[in-house]
Amino acid sequence: MIEPVPQNYVNPHAKGFNPTTRCTYHYDAPGHSSKDCRNLKKKVEEMIQTKMIVVQNNNPPNVTKNPLPAHNEVNFIEMICDDKEYDNSLNSQEKTIEIGGAFMKANVQSSG
Repeated sequence: MIEPVPQNYVNPHAKGFNPTTRCTYHYDAPGHSSKDCRNLKKKVEEMIQTKMIVVQNNNPPNVTKNPLPAHNEVNFIEMICDDKEYDNSLNSQEKTIEIGGAFMKANVQSSG
C-alpha cells in the first residue's frame, strides 16, 4: 500500500508551482496535483518493478483477429456552405470541388 509522505520544501516561486492544486500523496500539500506528482510516479514504478503491483492486460490488441478496416471508399454526401446558394447542376456524376483552396474532381452518385 502507498502511504502519504511529507513533502520537502518547495519554492513557491518555482516554475511549475501551482498554489491552487494539492497532492494527496504529500498530505494535500499545495504546488502540484497527485496526477503530476513525480515522487508518486516513481513509487508506483518501483512497486511495479518489485512485483508489488502486477499490470495485466486481459485483452491485448490482435491485428490478426481484428485488423483495421480498409479505407478505400470516400463517403462524401454533400456540403452546402452558408455563404453560397445550392447549385442543382452539381448532381452530375463528376464534380469539381474546392477543399482548402485546392480543386479536386470526385466521382459521386446523384442524390436526385
